[in-house]
Amino acid sequence: MDLAKADRTVRALKAADTPVEKPLVAGISVRVTGNGQKTLYLRVKVHGKPQRLRLGVYPACTVKDAFDRSLVLRAQIKEGRDPRIEDRRLKAGSNTPVTVAEAVSRYVAEHCKVMQRKAWADETERLLRIDVVPKIGSYPLKQLARADLSNLIAKKAEAIRAKGRKGVAANRLSAVLSRFIRFAGDYGWLDPAIGLRLPKPASERARERNLTPSELGTLWTYLQAVRGGLGPCPAVYGDILSLLLLTGWRTTEITRMTVSRVDPHDMSIAIEIGKTDASRRKALLPPLAWRIVEAAVARLDAATPDTLVFVSPKGGEIAENEVSRAARRIVKAVDIVPWTPRDLRRTVTSRLADLGVDGDVRRRITGHVAPDVHGRVYDKSQRLQDGKAALRLLEDWVLAQAVTLSAHADNVININEPRLAQRT
Repeated sequence: MDLAKADRTVRALKAADTPVEKPLVAGISVRVTGNGQKTLYLRVKVHGKPQRLRLGVYPACTVKDAFDRSLVLRAQIKEGRDPRIEDRRLKAGSNTPVTVAEAVSRYVAEHCKVMQRKAWADETERLLRIDVVPKIGSYPLKQLARADLSNLIAKKAEAIRAKGRKGVAANRLSAVLSRFIRFAGDYGWLDPAIGLRLPKPASERARERNLTPSELGTLWTYLQAVRGGLGPCPAVYGDILSLLLLTGWRTTEITRMTVSRVDPHDMSIAIEIGKTDASRRKALLPPLAWRIVEAAVARLDAATPDTLVFVSPKGGEIAENEVSRAARRIVKAVDIVPWTPRDLRRTVTSRLADLGVDGDVRRRITGHVAPDVHGRVYDKSQRLQDGKAALRLLEDWVLAQAVTLSAHADNVININEPRLAQRT
C-alpha cells in the first residue's frame, strides 16, 4: 500500500469542467471539482449498504490522514455503529467521552459543581483527581471494567492501612466511584452495572457519642476560659463550639454566618445555606447564645453585610476541619472521653428530647426535613417562639450543670495551668 504514491497522484490532479472522482488506495478516493477543490472520501458498506463517507479536503487532510481516519471509521462500522450518526452527535454537542479522564471532567463540571454543595463537589473532585485520573484516566471509557474500580479501592485501603489507619477513606472513594459510574450510565456512556455495590473495605459504625451532663458542664466551663483567651486554641473556636453546644446547629451554619444574617431587633439569625428548605431557616436565640454572636459582631472592624461574623485567625472563612482540630486540642486539655463537633449536635438533640421538647420543634431547631408529607409540603410554620423557648430551656440546663460541678469541686476535671496558656 503506497500512500506516498497516492498522495502524489492527488497532488497532480487538475481542476476539470465537471467533477471527477478517482480511486486511490484501500477504498479511499478523491473527488476534484471545477474550482480545483480535492475532497477525500471512503467508499464502504454501512449496515450492508454502499456509502461514501467524507474524510477531509486535500491538502489540509493528506492521504495518510485520510487513511488513518478510515481505520477509525471502519472500526466503528465493525462495532455496528454508523459513523454519520457519530458525526451528527459530535456537531450537536452530545459527543461521548472517549477516555475515563474526559468522563471525569464532564462529571465534575456538569454534575458535581451544579448539583452538589461546594464542599462535596470539591472533595469529589479531589478524590477523582488524586486516586482515579492518574491511574485509569487514559483508559478508553468503553473498556472500563468493574475490576479496574475494585482494584483502585483495594489499593487505597491497603495504602491507608499501611499507615496504621482503618482505611475509611477507601469507602469514600467507593461511594464517589459509584456516583460517577451512575452518572456515566445515565448518559449511556457505559454500563452502570459495573458501579453497583462496589466494595467498601473498611468497617464503619455510626457514631453514638452523647456527652453526659457532667461532661457538658465541664466542657461549657472550659469553653468560657477559651473564649477569654485561655486555652489550647484561639478564642474564636471557643465561641463557635459554645454556640454548637447551645444550639445543635451544623458547624458551617455558624462559620458561614454573615453580618447581614444577624438581626439585633429580635435577636435572630437567618440561616441561608443548606440543600433543603428545612435547613434554610430563621432562629431566635436565647440570651446567652445571642451575647456570643453580638460580641463577635462588635469586634469586627468596618463590617459590611457580607462580612463573616467569625473569622479564622488565618483570615477568611473558618473551615470545618479547623473547628475539628480545635475540638481535639480541647479534648487533650480536658481529660474526658473524646468528642467531635458533630457529637455536640447529637447531644443537643438528645438533651432537648430529655427536657420534653416536642420532636417537631427539635427538627426545626436543627434544620432537618420532616418525615411526613404534611410536614414537608403543607406545614410552613416556623414555630420561632417555640424554638427560642426550647433553646432557653437547654441554655438554663447547661448552666445548671456547670454550677453543680462548681459546687462539687471534687467532681470537676482538673485542668492544668500550662494547658491554659494562650497559644501564639
